[in-house]
Amino acid sequence: MASSPAFRLVVLLVLVVGIAGPLFLLKIWRVSPPDITPVQRISLLDRLQAWSLKRNARAAEARGDYENAKAAWRAALANNPTDVIGLREALKVVSRTSQPSESASLALSMGGWLLRLGETNVADLELIASVWNMCELHERTAATLARATNAVSPELNRLRAVAYFRSGQVLEFQQLLEKDAELERTVQASLEPLSSDTQLSRAAEELRAVSLAYLAGWGPLESRTKAEERLREMAEIPRLEALAYQMLMTAYMQRRDVQNCEAALKNLQSVGRASLWNLTAYWRLLALNGRRKEAVELIREANPVPRTDADVIRLVTTYAMLEMYEEADQLCRRYLNDPPWLQEGALIRTDLLTRLQRWDELRQLAYRLRLYPTIMDALGGFSAFLEGLAQWHEGYRDDADRSFETAARTGFPEARLALRVAENLMRLGAFKHAEPILLQENVRTAVGNDPAYLTLRVRCASQLRRGDDLLEATTALYNLAPNNPVTVNNYAAALLLLRTNVEKAVVQTFRLMQFFTNNAAVKLNHVAALTMNGRLDEADALLAEVPPSAMNGDEELAQYYLAVFEIRLRQGRKQDAQDALAELRRIGMSQIYPSQAQWLEQVVPELEALPDQPPAKASGTATATPPTAP
Repeated sequence: MASSPAFRLVVLLVLVVGIAGPLFLLKIWRVSPPDITPVQRISLLDRLQAWSLKRNARAAEARGDYENAKAAWRAALANNPTDVIGLREALKVVSRTSQPSESASLALSMGGWLLRLGETNVADLELIASVWNMCELHERTAATLARATNAVSPELNRLRAVAYFRSGQVLEFQQLLEKDAELERTVQASLEPLSSDTQLSRAAEELRAVSLAYLAGWGPLESRTKAEERLREMAEIPRLEALAYQMLMTAYMQRRDVQNCEAALKNLQSVGRASLWNLTAYWRLLALNGRRKEAVELIREANPVPRTDADVIRLVTTYAMLEMYEEADQLCRRYLNDPPWLQEGALIRTDLLTRLQRWDELRQLAYRLRLYPTIMDALGGFSAFLEGLAQWHEGYRDDADRSFETAARTGFPEARLALRVAENLMRLGAFKHAEPILLQENVRTAVGNDPAYLTLRVRCASQLRRGDDLLEATTALYNLAPNNPVTVNNYAAALLLLRTNVEKAVVQTFRLMQFFTNNAAVKLNHVAALTMNGRLDEADALLAEVPPSAMNGDEELAQYYLAVFEIRLRQGRKQDAQDALAELRRIGMSQIYPSQAQWLEQVVPELEALPDQPPAKASGTATATPPTAP
């Protein structure tokens, strides 16, 4: 029997199955590029199933059955998540479903994979951004496109504009309009009525609604009424009703118009079309108008249940705004504790856990983020910052310092997150770690002209005695607001600290004297400017009006005696200058800027070279006072 052909065939088949079976079932075939972690491996069975499911998905799409096509693509990509062509096709299917927002998690996951695989081109970015916008993932779209600084196209700019506006980044929206004349024309053209035969894509419809909301809420008075009328016309189209009312209520929130916002909400409720977005917009507006308790009562009465992932984000942020921190945290832990929403959840929970002082949970959140390389790539040093924040509040300051240093060294790909972390570090007094974050190249490129960013730089440079950085930031602020007294004061002070362009400094300090006639610090700056311009008699007369007792703290007092030293030195009053220098050294040289200490070292030999003389009676006042943060 052992020599029979049938027996040999059975043995051969057993051997083949024994050898090929594991090769068919084991996940040993690597499908992810070398730089992608964790490594993705699939089996031959996975390939076969993915191929079959892709055929089903394409057949369903050809029939116009997009829901079944979406389900088939979801299953196919579960078998092979790195199929780039499949990811593109699946995203397009999501965009064609009747309610893309219900597929937000799927779109987020697929878009994330497509971003990670290979060199993402402009076409891929346009596809991802358009689908994410349809899924109401505007915050993620804005953050992704903000990092893609080398990707430029008219379509990407339109998608950026929508994402910026709908995620609340109106300043970035306005800056984009300033840079893109074509986009600005598109926004203004939205005021014109559409002809009955005009057909717009979903993305174009959303851009038009956003443009009208911007003009209705932020535009000139003459365009607001027309923009509001156009949005109401849009609301008469059933498929655009929800979007139109969202944009109307956005404009009303900007104008703090509770009455119109409430009327719009009641209109939607009367026809059963009020969404969670509409409700939360009204509750937020009440809070902004000092009616937080009323808003809290309404939200408790409504007991809202999120229907989509975007609803969860909206509801969580509304709870946080209304100071309902426990409710917000419970919702975060239930819905936002795992990918693909862990990234948004971490950003929201950080503030919640800080307010609730749950430092151990904050540390655990930091550790959890490190399990997901994609999130770590997007958030940069945020995990290290969270760990340091927990350590700082628990009293482990040395450990916190090391964690903050790691966060700053790692950097932050997204500029807004970088500003948030830097501001938090400055609140803790960790200015040395905030400084490199503020000076990141991508941060300076993205928000270099944002007054909030420049104000943070002024504060940081002032604390760290960085004269050059201080001058750069105050100059930029001055160029943005040349008539703001605080801005002018900071700019003049920086000029005097570095002893540069002192002719302009004396003009600016004189302007300030007209605003603040009795302010000792302002007078002190003008004394310094007069002295540096050689107008010693005027400086000496004004000096008498500023006694040392008018200074606030050692820092201002050090500046006072530095000014007294300089004016007495220029007057040739050696003993008086020596007395002022002795007072300055008693207070501490650390209280002045390095540039001032360097100048002092250079002129001390001049003091020694003066002839001895009987001390004259000193009147008293000083040099540039440190900048006052706006």
